[in-house]
Amino acid sequence: MVGCFGILWIASGRIMKTEDKPKTAAQIDAETKDTVASICDAAVFVSTTPKAGASAIEYLIIPGDAIELVGTLATLRGKADDYTGRIVKAYATLAKTAQTTQDKSETSRRDTLDKDAKRKAFNAWVAKLFTVQESEASQNKKTMASMKELVAALKLAQDKKDTAKIAEITAAMAEAMA
Repeated sequence: MVGCFGILWIASGRIMKTEDKPKTAAQIDAETKDTVASICDAAVFVSTTPKAGASAIEYLIIPGDAIELVGTLATLRGKADDYTGRIVKAYATLAKTAQTTQDKSETSRRDTLDKDAKRKAFNAWVAKLFTVQESEASQNKKTMASMKELVAALKLAQDKKDTAKIAEITAAMAEAMA
């Protein structure tokens, strides 16, 4: 007897019908290798925003359109709980930020709210999750990060004397500044 859990099994955004055969160890190994390769292939370089006098550091990240693959990899390796734990920790950090303040002259956050104010701030934060509302400071920060990438790409295109790419990047820069 299949029972209510036998109808559908949902994991990492994939739906498996009960009549589907369980995967063999070789199939799981092949899917794991394919997922690892897909994550590695999707990786992109980003740069830090250096403080005065420092140099930017470039490093690889998993872009948003490939992050679901990390969940798939965790599931394939039997570590879905670890993956979920990391997500929980990230949102806990965001929730903490929503409930504290940062003085402009200080670098660390301070606990300045009572429990009722924290509840109100937390509820407001949850209500805004995944909406298009974004502070002007966040928009400006994204624009500046985008401009840094465009300037680097423009320099590369200029070095290669690629006029089509230069025109494309210049247009993107004008759009970002609008």
